[in-house]
This record gives sequence, structure tokens and C-alpha cells, in this order.
Amino acid sequence: MTVVGLLIAIYVAICVPLSTPLTRTGERSITCQDVCEYDEWFRRARCHERNLQHIPTSTGCENAAMLEVHENNIQLIDQETVTGYRFVQTLDFSQNQISHIEPGAFVNVPHMKHLLLSNNALVTLRNRTFVGTERHLTRIYLDKNEVAIIEGAAFHGLNKVQHLDLGYNNIQSITAGHFLDMPGLEYLILGNNELASIENDTFHCLISLEVIALNNNKLTSIPNGLFHGLTTLKDIDLSHNQLNTLPTPSDVGLLTQLRYFLLADNYINESANIVPFFEQSVYLFVGGNPFECDCGFQKIQEWYFNQSIVVKQVLSSYGSLGCYFNGSYIDVTAALPSNSCPTDDGVLTPTTVKYTTNPVKTSTEELEEPKDSTVNPMQQKVITESLSSDSSLIDNLWKISMANLIICSVIMVNQLLFLTYVYRNRMS
Repeated sequence: MTVVGLLIAIYVAICVPLSTPLTRTGERSITCQDVCEYDEWFRRARCHERNLQHIPTSTGCENAAMLEVHENNIQLIDQETVTGYRFVQTLDFSQNQISHIEPGAFVNVPHMKHLLLSNNALVTLRNRTFVGTERHLTRIYLDKNEVAIIEGAAFHGLNKVQHLDLGYNNIQSITAGHFLDMPGLEYLILGNNELASIENDTFHCLISLEVIALNNNKLTSIPNGLFHGLTTLKDIDLSHNQLNTLPTPSDVGLLTQLRYFLLADNYINESANIVPFFEQSVYLFVGGNPFECDCGFQKIQEWYFNQSIVVKQVLSSYGSLGCYFNGSYIDVTAALPSNSCPTDDGVLTPTTVKYTTNPVKTSTEELEEPKDSTVNPMQQKVITESLSSDSSLIDNLWKISMANLIICSVIMVNQLLFLTYVYRNRMS
């Protein structure tokens, strides 16, 4: 072998492998252009379902605005994880095995707007987890993890975040300190956790809050003033808890009318607790509670019969509405026993309950019957109005970009036709 050949062999054996960077574990890293589908026009890198344990380096996708790495086997997120993807706005880590996020892990993606971390194995959210994203981050999806501990400054500085989903975790307590820096939050999802109690000032900093879901927890009471100052609040979901009593609307801090108020499937047995909320919400769901057949329930009957047919169908599809008399269940549409509500003048029978049935509304203001009657109507609204925590979020952004492209193309064609028309007129 000649000297030149020997030198070439040494170069190939040593220098070429070293040109491929190593990961922290010493494994040879892979690049985005090697394993991902990259759309240059839409700046979309699709790296999902590749059985990846690490995010590929940004080579070939340096300008990506959307990075999809969902449905892989990634376990850790640190600063090195997303280095090089400086222009990413949507980052989808959902359906991996992520159990740990180092504080400051996202400092190298300062333009990020949407962060999807659903369906992972996170247990603790540490202080300063999202530092570096304060200027643009608006949506965080942390649902369907194993989160049990949220350190006090985990959401520090996130004053632009509008949607925070912490549903389907193991959260046992939440305090006002967690939301001090989130005045722009509009949607807060805390359903399907282990909350047994809430302090009365927990949500006072959330002055822009519109929707709050506390369903499927272990709440036994609602403290006075819990919703004080939340003048933009529209929907509250307290269904599937262990509530046995309720403060009045004014005591709990509700001074404006709600759109949806869900109290279904709790342990409320005194109908008088419900009556003050008739005028407090457009759609009130109270089925599935063990009401007693008393004078208060006759007021519930009157309220029910004054609803439109469509609303009645929705109410009946979400928890049975009725009362118990001497151990027997009586549906809301049935006549109550004559001795269920005695008065000073004798006995008030169900026939004295006066009601009128409103005509079915056909305007867009009427509540449509949910396609899936087992789904919480308020949650359907949240899901419809929000970007979901899977690849549909990316698809929505892609469709918007495609629509913009079509609009631009139409404008360009019109301009060309106009210029052609002007040119022909001048030539003639």
C-alpha cells in the first residue's frame, strides 16, 4: 500500500466517524435530515413514530417552525435536547416516555408558542421548567402524565400562557402561588386528579380565566370566595366530586352569569342548595345527585319543565335527574308524593307546580345535543375551541398555512390578469 493510500485509510477510519457528533451517552447522534420528513415550504419536521430515544440534531431542519417527535421513546428533556431548533414555534413531545424535564430545558427555543407533553411519565414539575419561553408560549399540554408535585415557581413568568391542561394526573394540592405569573390564563383544566380541597384564594390571580375544569376529583366542599374577582368566567365544571353542600352564588364569588355550570354526580341532597343557581347559569347540570323529594325539588321540577325540549334532552343524557322519597327514586318528570312538601295551609301537591314549556329554539344560541352523550358538554366545548394535544394541532397549523398559500396564489393570478389587460389596452 502506498503512503497516500495509507493516509486515506487512516482518514476514513478515524476522521469521518468523528465528524458525526456524539450524544451525552456516547452514542452516535442522528440528524433531522436522516430520519425526519421535512417540508421546507411549511417548515414542518415530522419525526414521529421513529422509535427514537433522542431528538435528532437539527441538521437539515434548522429553520423548522413545527417539530413533531411524538410517539417515540424519548425519556429526558434538557437543553441539549432541542439545541439547534431555535425557530421552533410548535413542539410536540406527546406519547413518549419522558419522566424528567431539567429546569431551563427550553431556553434554546425562545419562539415556542405551543408545547405538547401529553401522555408521558412526568411526576414532578420543577421550578423554572419553562424559563426562556416567557415571551411567546401560549399553550401547555401536560395531561395524562403522573404529575403529583408542582413546585412553587414551575410556571414562573408565563404571563402569556392562555391554555394550561393538567388533567388526568395525580395532583393532590394546588395553591395561588402556582398561578401568580399567569394573568392571561383563559383555560385551566384540572379534571381527573386527586384534589380533596382547594384554598379560597387559589384562582384570584387568574383575572382572564374563562373556563375551569375541576371535575372528577375528591372535593367535598367549595370554599367561600373561590371565584371572587373572576369576572370573565363562563364555564365551571365541578361534576363527579364528593360535594354535599354549596355556598350561595354570591358567597362563592359568582357575580356574573355563567354559560355552563356542571354540578352533576355529586352528593348534594338538599335541593335548596341548587335553586339559587337557576338564574346564575344558562345551562345548569345537576343530574346524578341524591336529592330528597321536598319543596325544593318541586322548584327544580318547575325549572326543568320550563326548559326547551333540546335542553331537556341534553340534561337527561348527562346524569339522571330525580329525587328519593322513603328510599324510592322518583324521576323529575313524575308526580311527587302528596306529602312531600307540607305547608301551613295543608299539603302542596305536585299538581300545584305551574310550568310552561318553551318552544324549541332554532337559533344558533340554542344548545345543540352533544354527539357523544357521555362526554361532559363543557369539555366538548373546550375540546372544540382548543387545539388538541395530538398531531391534529400540527395538522390545523398546516391547513392554515395551505389556506394562506391558496389565497396568495389567487391574488397573484388576479394581478397577472390585470397587468395583461392593461398591457393589451396599451398595445391596442
